[in-house]
Amino acid sequence: MPERGELAVFLCVPADVFPACKGRGAATAREIRRVRALLTTAPEVGRIEFVSRADELRVERKMFKNRPDLLETLELEDMRQQYSVRIGPGDWPALVRRMSASPGVSNALVIRDDYWPGKADVMIQLCPQEWPFEGLGLGDPCEGRGWATLAEKNAVLDRVDDLPGLERVYFQARSHQAPMWHRRHVPDSDPVPGSEFFYLKFATPPVLSEVKRALRGAAGVFQVGAVDVTTKGNRL
Repeated sequence: MPERGELAVFLCVPADVFPACKGRGAATAREIRRVRALLTTAPEVGRIEFVSRADELRVERKMFKNRPDLLETLELEDMRQQYSVRIGPGDWPALVRRMSASPGVSNALVIRDDYWPGKADVMIQLCPQEWPFEGLGLGDPCEGRGWATLAEKNAVLDRVDDLPGLERVYFQARSHQAPMWHRRHVPDSDPVPGSEFFYLKFATPPVLSEVKRALRGAAGVFQVGAVDVTTKGNRL
């Protein structure tokens, strides 16, 4: 498993539900500066990025751009400010405890880099048992169904089998989800319901559009994408 990851330090907002923030209001400018100062002294810490309420609101609006009813409920004051931090090898649990104890911080967590960059080039995410966006009308191919079936998985393999330069196919089963989750998340927590994946390794750099074309309309497939160092661990 990689020894690098992303640390998220979430700051208190008004009427916060986290115990560290209850009854105290939003993080002050002084507290926010103090959090950054603590980060700069940690040996594990590399890049530090501050995500403002406006930044978070833009992300939320993009996520729900096809749902005008939800867009109307998004308010700037409800957005949570945070620090997004690139970290390297070190004592991650101690770092999380130190940041979580800083005044103005609601909680902190680390997600280790994905296992697959360098080992595979393309990921194929299959439909999970439970679809978290059920009923939102997003037109997702997994809505109202459940796990990709064995027949659907075999059909996916048939479609990718003749792709130029395909060297190896890996399958990440549902039984692998919990061990991967526990190794990637600090502090430890219960896994969210997740997907199964195929990972494809090519002898030469693949053309992603060709892989997507081969799988267009394939039943049981949610999405096809490139595997890279920015792949996060909170996919479904």
